[in-house]
Amino acid sequence: MGRKAWFYRQLLSYMPVFFIVISFVFFVFFQMLGEQSRQGAIQANETMIQQAMRSVDNSLKAIDQMLVQELLFNPDMSGFFSGD
Repeated sequence: MGRKAWFYRQLLSYMPVFFIVISFVFFVFFQMLGEQSRQGAIQANETMIQQAMRSVDNSLKAIDQMLVQELLFNPDMSGFFSGD
């Protein structure tokens, strides 16, 4: 009986240390998980912003090409800009 009492005393004395270590490991794990999630969100936002910028750039290029084409081939426009 004395041997079991010693075992239980040792078990109870190390139990708080065990819980503290496990709590610390969970805390670090969730911090890393949150940071990884934050980095993923930042990367997704950067990708979406780049795609939006490309879309706006392509739209502006199309407008520019259309205006240049109109200036080159529309006789009314060319007459206005040539001063006739």
